[in-house]
Amino acid sequence: FHDGITGCFLSNELVDAFPVHVLRVDQGKVQEVYVASVDDQFMGTLGPLSTPALTTYLDTLAAQDIQLTDGATLEVNLQALGWMKSVGHLLKQGLVLTIDYGHTAQDLYGPERYKGTLLCYHQHKVSENPFVRVGLQDITSHVNFSALAQAGLDAGLELTGFTNQMSFLTGLGVEQLLSALDPESREFHTALQLLHPRGMGTTFKVLIQHKGMPMPALDGLRFKAFFEASLLPGSVTNGAQSVGVA
Repeated sequence: FHDGITGCFLSNELVDAFPVHVLRVDQGKVQEVYVASVDDQFMGTLGPLSTPALTTYLDTLAAQDIQLTDGATLEVNLQALGWMKSVGHLLKQGLVLTIDYGHTAQDLYGPERYKGTLLCYHQHKVSENPFVRVGLQDITSHVNFSALAQAGLDAGLELTGFTNQMSFLTGLGVEQLLSALDPESREFHTALQLLHPRGMGTTFKVLIQHKGMPMPALDGLRFKAFFEASLLPGSVTNGAQSVGVA
């Protein structure tokens, strides 16, 4: 790949699978949550930040006027930023399409997610405790799309657009697919789940970036949710109609 790649990098629920640093604001100071063993049981314990990259990340949040309240828990996905920069350096010409559940930085670290977003899944059951069923449960957290977009910019990727899954699929003509399905069929109800305004339709986001080409006009970005403007302050959009909910 010395000459770079011409094409499209497509990922779906990749970024949320990367390991994260868990931080907590304790008496006005941000500390990292480490794993300790007490009486043969795992538990969390607070300590200093493990890498200067976390301090840089927190400085970026402060520059965006994001205030972390005392007692708040947050996750920081540094590996995702490294991945995005690698993609940006590898891509010579084309698009990067990233689909995952997440939010802008303002929403992700806002008061509604004061306890963080780390969740564990085991046999279709959800838990917030990562210290049990070690190795047997999936552990994920929501994606900071603002940080991903900025990492892309730093690696030469321009912002094409950002929207939620409901708006993206609507722009692609999902209503035509639905009209061809039996309303009582499993396929029909599965498709509706992808569009649900209080579920996957808005929790899942679509970030599109481009490089080595003019700003593309993509059907999936015909309807862009109003929160795109908060992805990156002063970011340039392609003037598409803004609709949808956060």
